[in-house]
Amino acid sequence: MDARIRPIHEEETDEFVYINAYGFDRDRSPEALAEAAALERRLYPPESKFAAFLDGRMVARMHLFPAGVYLNGGVVPMGAIGGIAVLPEHRRRGLTAALLLHALNEMRGRGQAVSALYPMHYDLYRRYGWEVVSDSVRYSFPPRRTRVARCAAGSCRRAAADEWPALDAVYARYAARHNGCLTREEPWWRETVLGGGHEARDLALWEIDGAVTGYVVYRSRHFPVPERYQPMSVLQVRELVALDGDSYAGLLGFVLHHDLHDRVDWPSSRQEPLPYVIDDASKVKVENGWPQTALRLVDVRRALEARPCLPIAEGCRLTIGVRDAAAGWNEGAWRLEAFEGRARVEPTAAEPDLTVEVGALAAVYAGRLPVGEAARAGLIEVRDERALDVASNFFAVSSPFHCLDWF
Repeated sequence: MDARIRPIHEEETDEFVYINAYGFDRDRSPEALAEAAALERRLYPPESKFAAFLDGRMVARMHLFPAGVYLNGGVVPMGAIGGIAVLPEHRRRGLTAALLLHALNEMRGRGQAVSALYPMHYDLYRRYGWEVVSDSVRYSFPPRRTRVARCAAGSCRRAAADEWPALDAVYARYAARHNGCLTREEPWWRETVLGGGHEARDLALWEIDGAVTGYVVYRSRHFPVPERYQPMSVLQVRELVALDGDSYAGLLGFVLHHDLHDRVDWPSSRQEPLPYVIDDASKVKVENGWPQTALRLVDVRRALEARPCLPIAEGCRLTIGVRDAAAGWNEGAWRLEAFEGRARVEPTAAEPDLTVEVGALAAVYAGRLPVGEAARAGLIEVRDERALDVASNFFAVSSPFHCLDWF
């Protein structure tokens, strides 16, 4: 398919927004589309909006915006892909693939070492090198019957969106210790985290000795229930970020004080300590996890050099072979060495100790898939068994990968 892909012009924003609304079955009323177009202009820079054109008509679209992802205490330059939508009459003709391949070249040129997205069709994105590196679970519990098991030093106060810098300072300290968090700028805080207009969320801060040490972002929703006079009232926690135990317990207690709600829903990672902090873990219903973020190494050399190595990796040396049908610049053998917390990466003609597809490498890189398990599943070809232990140390992570943002 001979589609032309380029950044959109300002006057094409309405059409760009319409394709997204149609593709994801969202409200296409004039009011909703006008609101979406206004958000598009506030949140995304012009260079982040790409569209595919056939015979001069826009038929598909994609966001591609810069971000950084925290890994092992450092920030790796990332290209975030979202909102890929194709009009139905043009689907299954290779347009999504064309957008992804275009994005790979664009990100490489921008120096974005990795890329992340939230796939709707996992098999499609896997074919082009993106692999799932995290999942999410939903915690649900009744606030009236749940208590925090400990007292908390400090105090809570509700706050307004203009205090986002206080949240950002807490978030940056938290993110440095939690792999998968993204860097955030003011527009992202205001429009995506805190919401705007009728989608605005509430927020509260926890303070100890005058310093903000945690926050929670949340909102209330009401859902009709058959044969019930009143709708079900649900408090939805977007994120709860705390730097210490007092802040965590205090903010959780604040959430539980919303005891006129029937239920609290909180999507988070499997490592969330919630069940251990309340009086009775059996009160928490944990819904089965679902795949979340998919990651790709856009430029293997840059990605490995940008990701800090843990002390256990110091002095590790090995050679890996990479297969990447969609990004030929990653193909070949790479000599890796961990030195003073960083990776030295050089191309080599030597025979690799381990060989891996770029998607499986992304899962190892993020710490989702242990090296030994990848080899056991046949996802890594092993020439030298001793290299498995070396690679395990080289790719060790400080925490599981989990992203608090959707895009």
